[in-house]
Formats: sequence, C-alpha cells, structure tokens
Amino acid sequence: MTRPWTLRIPAPMMRTLRGHLFPGDHDEHGAVIGAAVVPTPRGTRLLARRLFLAVDGVDYVPGQRGYRMLTASFVRECALKCADEGLAYLAIHCHGGERTVSFSSDDLASHERGYPALLDILAGPPVGGVVFARNAVAGDIWIGGGRRFSLEVYRRGRARAGALVPASDSGPHRNRRGMGSPSAPVRRCGSGTPESAQGWGRGRRRGGIAR
Repeated sequence: MTRPWTLRIPAPMMRTLRGHLFPGDHDEHGAVIGAAVVPTPRGTRLLARRLFLAVDGVDYVPGQRGYRMLTASFVRECALKCADEGLAYLAIHCHGGERTVSFSSDDLASHERGYPALLDILAGPPVGGVVFARNAVAGDIWIGGGRRFSLEVYRRGRARAGALVPASDSGPHRNRRGMGSPSAPVRRCGSGTPESAQGWGRGRRRGGIAR
C-alpha cells in the first residue's frame, strides 16, 4: 500500500496564498511554494517553507497552450531558490468551484512537458503541481524514477481543518470549469510550466547552472 503524501501550510502563509488566489475577481492566479520533505512512517509530509507569489501580467501570463502559465523566468528563479535550499517545488494555481477540484488535461500535459527538467534542476526533492478551489485541493507530485503520486490530504498549519479532497469522479484528470458558477462552460488552463523548462535540466547539478 502506498503511503499518502500530505501538504501542510502554516496558517499565516495560507491566508496570504488564499488572498492571492481568490481576490474576488473570479479569475485564475498562480504562485510557487517551496516545501521541506519529511518522510514519516505514516507517509511523506511536504511542509511549506517559502511562498513566491506570481504577479499577474508579469509572472503569470496568457498561456501558449492553456489559459494561463507561469513565465519561464519566474519558474527558473523559483526552482533555483528551491534547489539551493533543498526544498520541493510546488506550482500553485486556482480553479473555480467550492468543494471539489482537479487538474485539466492541459494542466497534466504541462506537467508532462516541464516537470522532468525541473526534477533535474532540483536534483533530489520532488516537483509538483497543486490546484486549489475555495474549499478543495488536488496535487500531482513527481519524484525520481518516473514515479508520481496524488496529494491525498492537505492541512492548514496547526489549525483544525478537514482534509480537502480532489474531485471524486476521475481524480486529477477532470477538466476544470470556469471561475464563476458550477454550470459554467469548461475552460481549460495550463498549470504554469512553460515550454522552455524542457531544456533547463540538462547538465544541472547541485552546484548550480548558468544564471
């Protein structure tokens, strides 16, 4: 039986992140979390340590294949900082809805294109994507050897918070709906890994790469 992967975010960081993702404009926003990786007998914990907010129109822009994406320069800067500090890299964005959420097909294709190179940059810690609705979260965590895991449980710091679960129909493979009502038409998005990430990892070691 595979032990679960969980994400824990301190309450002050979570308030900042939620304010950034859900400012009331019903649009999509992005960020990156750097997380410490703590294996335990009950599973692997990702403990959020750093939060990088992507500025709309500067770091988070219209996507080449999906709705929005993080820029190559922002991804590279955050990935290098995570690598220097030995942290996992988690790309964050938001979808509409309330109690369920999942990645779109464009999100997952973005992971396939970009995450192998980001794993090379980090040279050890995992890479992942996390998508939030207002009261739900889903995660796609990649580690070495081509293995990947779902984020099964999310908890907000030490505050009592129930597990926020992904959509129950098809896990991370369901396309998202628009940021408005649950009946809005499907609006696909990219989760933020730019095409240029595919070449970043070549020759990367913990000593750094050309900056």
